[in-house]
Amino acid sequence: MNQLSQAVSRRDWRAARTARSAAWDEVNKLDHELTREERKKLWQYKQQIVAGEAQDRRRAETQRR
Repeated sequence: MNQLSQAVSRRDWRAARTARSAAWDEVNKLDHELTREERKKLWQYKQQIVAGEAQDRRRAETQRR
């Protein structure tokens, strides 16, 4: 989760997606009832990644004009 947080802070979306996938793999090994907060946090990170990627694409398109 720490690597995921750092990647999102750096806006390194590829690293963030990789770290999120690895975190999901670890969370999925644990009992679902014990990982409720982690799953919620991973969902929030997914939303941040998708929004950040979209924002960066819009910014890049604007700069090309």
